[in-house]
Amino acid sequence: MLDEILEHNYTYGFTNETLREYMPLVDVAGKDVLTVMASGDHPATAALLGAKKMTCFDINRFALLWGGLKLAAFKTLTSDQFMQLFFDEREGPIKNKDYLPVRDALDPETLAFFDEFVKRKILREDCLVDNPRSQLIEKRVLYLDHEKYEATQKALCNCEISAVQSDIFDLPHLQQKYDAMFFSNIDSKVPADKYRRMMEHDVPEMLKDGGTCVAAYRYKPVGEWDDFHTELFRPDKLAKRGINVLKHEFKDPFADTHHVVALYKS
Repeated sequence: MLDEILEHNYTYGFTNETLREYMPLVDVAGKDVLTVMASGDHPATAALLGAKKMTCFDINRFALLWGGLKLAAFKTLTSDQFMQLFFDEREGPIKNKDYLPVRDALDPETLAFFDEFVKRKILREDCLVDNPRSQLIEKRVLYLDHEKYEATQKALCNCEISAVQSDIFDLPHLQQKYDAMFFSNIDSKVPADKYRRMMEHDVPEMLKDGGTCVAAYRYKPVGEWDDFHTELFRPDKLAKRGINVLKHEFKDPFADTHHVVALYKS
């Protein structure tokens, strides 16, 4: 199983999005949330912000497994143990002594995968896009100080979480409605016309009244909203479905460029 999954998949060890800047803009407290799993930082942040129930999706099986490992680590490890597992050893294999404390909290599939991953001493740098130092990632997430870590741990233990391997275009088949949806930068990786149809036809049906969909996350200079997005997010078409287009711009802590988030609200 391990070779087949790693042959075709990789994921980010930690998010490359400034989640601490834009996820608090969406009210998820006590709400039902649909989010990309990605590195596991999206669901961890949503839980910290108060999500009651969460469905995590990803087309990438390794991302679901890595995210499952991280969420289980949050629930079972102290902040020092978490830092040792994910930050202090950023390259090379996962050490058995760091893995053992979280092992019993894993579901059977994730357990089987990481038992083999650790046993065969798979190098993290061969399957993770990056695994940055804590002083860098703490500028993008909310959970790294001790108080917030404990709050995240408690929130995840109180949140009902499920995971599904799915292409974003298959999500409507879940036939569920959500208060909030987080799609990361998937819009940049799929056909624009297909994504536009999903935004205009499926998203309004997937959102509860008053719900919000973070539909795009892009790396653009302030004030630059390119033709791609003008065409992709058509306010006149969306307004007919009760959807308003909102844009939020903010400075990236690592560069001079700015990130843009598009929000859809029902």
